[in-house]
Amino acid sequence: MRDFPPRRIVCLTEETVETLYLLGEQDRIVGVSGSAASARAQGRQGSHLHA
Repeated sequence: MRDFPPRRIVCLTEETVETLYLLGEQDRIVGVSGSAASARAQGRQGSHLHA
């Protein structure tokens, strides 16, 4: 039987990372793709969410 919801999440896009942080679920992230990781390192996370 599979566990639901998943305990570990791999993010393939920057938006997925941002959404999980906004939901307070960042502890469940176990992997991030290169493009999403570089966007976070450059400080671009959340830029389109804050006006």
